[in-house]
Amino acid sequence: MKLRSSIFIAASAIVALEAPALAQTFGPRDGPRWESPQHFAIELRIGSFSENIDGQLGLAGRGPYNEIFCSTRDPNAPANAPVGCPFRFRGGLEFDWQILRLGPVGSLGVGAIATYGNATARAPATAGMSSTDPTTWRRSAQDTSLQVLQSSIHAVLRVDVLARRIRWLPLAPYAKAGIALAPWWVTSGEMNARDPVTGQDAVGLSHGFFLAGGLAVMLDTFEPDVARQWDQVSGVNHSYLFFELHYTYLGGFTRRTLDVGGLAWTAGVTIEF
Repeated sequence: MKLRSSIFIAASAIVALEAPALAQTFGPRDGPRWESPQHFAIELRIGSFSENIDGQLGLAGRGPYNEIFCSTRDPNAPANAPVGCPFRFRGGLEFDWQILRLGPVGSLGVGAIATYGNATARAPATAGMSSTDPTTWRRSAQDTSLQVLQSSIHAVLRVDVLARRIRWLPLAPYAKAGIALAPWWVTSGEMNARDPVTGQDAVGLSHGFFLAGGLAVMLDTFEPDVARQWDQVSGVNHSYLFFELHYTYLGGFTRRTLDVGGLAWTAGVTIEF
């Protein structure tokens, strides 16, 4: 009995000494055993600002948005020549609640996005600009700006089984779908622009739907020890870099609204905790 008790005590001591060392290790297969609980994700987003206003009017490349907010026309250009827009950014945040864990495959949740973007250019010198009338292409010294605050509520499916299980393939594809709202307003100088016909402020609320697909790269793979310490100290399970393509239709369902959506891309950083 004494011999058995001694062996048991010795084995227990070895396990106790080894436990801290095991807790410090991190691998693609044993990671889930050690990580803290995971329920949420936050994304810092930055991407392209592009609107479908001219497309909605059937005037893609030569409608009012392009005429006002894109590069000034060459006076010698053909009347119906398309105008090239400068690249503009949109930035924002996303918050997801990962409601359901789908075993080792991934997670299903709901989320919300809020982004802001604007297009600014010198205001037309006349009341309106026309592709067929070069005299209306002149600009004033005052800026005009279209500002859009876009938001969505959506479902999100993240498939992270590869990133969590295969260290040399840290990829996590995902998809999102939901409804979108976008308050927008046009300014002239420091004041809201006004409709020259009705005299009303150029403001509105557009609505529609939001679809997105993207690919995230898990950063834990490149610094696993740092990722483990970050989890232990702050509860952050994983971090990613992502790239996303999304299409937002904001032309309205039951009534026609200004389509300040369109096809765009977004990149950024995701943290899960």
